[in-house]
Amino acid sequence: MLDVGAAGGAFLDEVRKRGADVFAIEPNPSHAPLLTDKAIAHKIGYLDDDIAGPFDVVTCFEVIERIFIPSWPGLGPAMTA
Repeated sequence: MLDVGAAGGAFLDEVRKRGADVFAIEPNPSHAPLLTDKAIAHKIGYLDDDIAGPFDVVTCFEVIERIFIPSWPGLGPAMTA
């Protein structure tokens, strides 16, 4: 399972307890110690081509509303507030 925007890894920690292999991507470097403390494999940064998969499940809770994409009508201006 890949969690994009994993924050401190609470969700992945619970999923791993149920037997899943997990990997986190988190852009905020202040979350790295939390992921490390939970022994969750992670990358600090963004989703790009250097993420080794495949993944059976990809989650991205509370991510879309934080993305600014000016080329998407109606989304760009709302995200600048």
